[in-house]
Amino acid sequence: MWADVDAREDFLNYSEVAELVVDVVRDNRMRPVSVGIFGTWGSGKSTLLNLIEHQLNPTKASAEFIVVRFDAWLYQGFDDSRAALMEVIATTLLKSAEGNPGLLAQARKLVGRVNKMRLLGMAAEASAFAMGVPTFGVLSKGIQAAGDFFLDEGDEKSLEAVEKAGDDLSKRGKGLVDPEKQRTPPKEIAAFRTEFEKVLAGLGKTLVVFVDNLDRCLPKQTIQTLEALRLFLFMGRTAFVVAADEEMVRHSVAEFFKDLSGRHVTDYLDKLIQVPMRVPRLGVQEVRAYLFLLVASANNEVAADKVEALRCGLESNLRKAWKDEPITTEDALGLLGPNPPAEVARGFGIADRMASMLANSTQVQGNPRIVKRMLNVVRMRARVAARREMPIDEALVAKLALFERCTDGAAVAHLYSEINAAAGGKPPVLSKLEKLLEDPAKFKDACPERVLNRGNQASRRSMRRVMLM
Repeated sequence: MWADVDAREDFLNYSEVAELVVDVVRDNRMRPVSVGIFGTWGSGKSTLLNLIEHQLNPTKASAEFIVVRFDAWLYQGFDDSRAALMEVIATTLLKSAEGNPGLLAQARKLVGRVNKMRLLGMAAEASAFAMGVPTFGVLSKGIQAAGDFFLDEGDEKSLEAVEKAGDDLSKRGKGLVDPEKQRTPPKEIAAFRTEFEKVLAGLGKTLVVFVDNLDRCLPKQTIQTLEALRLFLFMGRTAFVVAADEEMVRHSVAEFFKDLSGRHVTDYLDKLIQVPMRVPRLGVQEVRAYLFLLVASANNEVAADKVEALRCGLESNLRKAWKDEPITTEDALGLLGPNPPAEVARGFGIADRMASMLANSTQVQGNPRIVKRMLNVVRMRARVAARREMPIDEALVAKLALFERCTDGAAVAHLYSEINAAAGGKPPVLSKLEKLLEDPAKFKDACPERVLNRGNQASRRSMRRVMLM
């Protein structure tokens, strides 16, 4: 079985994209910079972030970049994204400053500045409550209070009213800030930026912030994170790498800023994401290589160094696909050394036959997460069959799983109704179709009328491909 988690090994031939991002981040002339890693859900964006991080800092001992991982979805409903992002960055810098007393004091001051901004959020809730406006504790979750995080410089009177709102403020804010005189949010932001630059300069390193799962957030949370990112965009020694489904982010921008035209949505994103890159869609050969690696890595008899040898060989073949023929199944098995496990050999054969459908089906389109889930479905069903002592192998299970995933619901329902009604579980229509596989015209004519009426051309093609496996 295979866990649905982002990997640190490159099973998808994404290293080239990671290298391009690293080149941008390492270029002093490009910084400060924001890079967008755009791709659909399950396309491997988080894995790509892992590859970029490893290439930035191959060894911890000689790390020249301070990498911060920020999962925007993690804070949804619990915290204001702007405050959360600033706090994660500030606390990371504080940890990096350990061992340098002078710099450590500066970093602590930076953390205190973030806490002070949080206090403004709590003060706004107290003020609203005193005025009879119910907040249900929402404002205390973040910095959006006090007239939102980005108050105008001249709004001193509003801030004074907030600062005087109720005795509850002092109790709830105790220990969050030092006795330093309160200032307006714009001044606090300016002070934060100044202290931030001083700490980074003292560390002599570049800060790289990975923002992940932004496309899973509600529009408000998405915009808050993007607005926080804006605070750092024009400061030196910083780079942001934002991984998201671009269409979901566009939807959030349009939803948050009502009646915003398509052009303005594009302008907004272009301002915040300076270098857009897209996760490559996997073709047949990439899906095939991915399946080979998944099958090999899940077998306990295959050593890690053998899996790595297979990965390197497949990656080399994919990079030369423009001039070389795809690696054969036998040669791929040979990369694992002599006498690979029989289970792996069978798995490679099934993977070779599945790859085309998984890459071309409109229901899958080579999505790595769906591909992995398909393998899990096949493996689980095969194990159930084995426990029941049913004479069914993984190849047959794979056919059924592919048919379910790659064709429409009506065709699937009809197939299983025929199976349930047939003696021995094999309807006559399947025996008839098996004899006509080499004659496309007769095969099409022999398809059941219900499938032809309710299905579509893609479904009929899927049925033929599945039977050819």
